Amino acid sequence: MEHRGPRGSRCGERFDGDWRPGFAALDGHYIKRVLREGLSLSAQDVRVRAPFEVCGVRAAGVMLHFVLEGRVRASLGGEALELGRGAGEPVRMVMSAANDSMAFRRRGSAGDRVRGVNVEMSHAWLRANGLGALADGAKPSLRRTCGSVLPEDVRLLERLIRLMPEDTPLARLEVEALALRLICSTCAEFAGRAGCGAGMGRDDRRKLARMEQFIEAGQGDLPELSEIARIGNVSLSTMRRMFRAAHGCTVQQYVRGTRLARARVALERDGVTVAEAAHLAGYRSPANFATAFRRATGLAPSHLARSKARMPPV
Repeated sequence: MEHRGPRGSRCGERFDGDWRPGFAALDGHYIKRVLREGLSLSAQDVRVRAPFEVCGVRAAGVMLHFVLEGRVRASLGGEALELGRGAGEPVRMVMSAANDSMAFRRRGSAGDRVRGVNVEMSHAWLRANGLGALADGAKPSLRRTCGSVLPEDVRLLERLIRLMPEDTPLARLEVEALALRLICSTCAEFAGRAGCGAGMGRDDRRKLARMEQFIEAGQGDLPELSEIARIGNVSLSTMRRMFRAAHGCTVQQYVRGTRLARARVALERDGVTVAEAAHLAGYRSPANFATAFRRATGLAPSHLARSKARMPPV
């Protein structure tokens, strides 16, 4: 089963259920596919042309939300879901787990740009695949958890967004394989948190937040690990443990991912040159930056720079 959008409705329309074919409030593509019974995936790369509101009912189960660009104003069961990514921020995953059917609502405003992927799993599918702990933890009725996304998973997400419009047997098979890899990576990250991050107290979280803010505000050359640890007033070994527990990656991976995300925003939105983006990402060599950027996103930075140059004024 597949749902495609958009094109063809009145501006500011409010309707029930999923986006339907002919929804003119959106430019781009939103596609949802059922991969197996109890497992579905949706991908969107859209720009909002006119205000809209979507209302419906989400079935019980677990959903993984990945937003690569933009912010989604949504609620589930009357509670806001914080979904989105700001300029310079790393990609994060939000997992929402519900043990009952719940009302959902999403609003969009003209000019919004959203790129992201959702993976939806029923309780039955989770238990049949040995992942019942994710479903059984949904108490009270709604539970939300946030985690980091590793650079290799960002590449998978980019590939999914590009691949979903292709309606061929091989493309469908690859989409399912990539979705399963994302689920495996997410489960591994939460398992790692349970082992080494559960004991992080309030003071450690404040120290971690100071280090994250320092990294995200950095300009030019990448900071030394000793400098980051000094900001948090922790040892190098403690800092490494804290980043692994909170983000499921090394400090270096977090720094690189944050800088590359900032460079991508600058290329797409601000029209900077590849050399300027390389400086933002902490690379002295534009060629080395281009290689790292392509590995992280699957795209050449020069392609994004050209796309921005071709984009007509809004």
